[in-house]
Amino acid sequence: MKIEYEVSVNNKKVTKTLELIELGWRDFCKSTDIAVQMASSPDSQFSNVALMVQIYTGKSEDDMLNWLNLSNSKAEFIDDVSAAFKAIMASQDSKKK
Repeated sequence: MKIEYEVSVNNKKVTKTLELIELGWRDFCKSTDIAVQMASSPDSQFSNVALMVQIYTGKSEDDMLNWLNLSNSKAEFIDDVSAAFKAIMASQDSKKK
């Protein structure tokens, strides 16, 4: 399933697309553990957000590093991953309804 989200790149709104994968049991459990951790502890928030994006998109560590390296700055990458996370969670919430 594809989702779209918006980010600011060089002060312009850009619409980006991500392909989500269907989670298997192991990834479902891993993502649930991360969600529980995020709800109960403010520690490692970006790590948890990035891991959730990685799980739901099926990206490897190299894919994530490549995404970082293609960004204009670390701040842009963090904004991009955060926006992707919000879009993924909204997509997952809408599937439940």
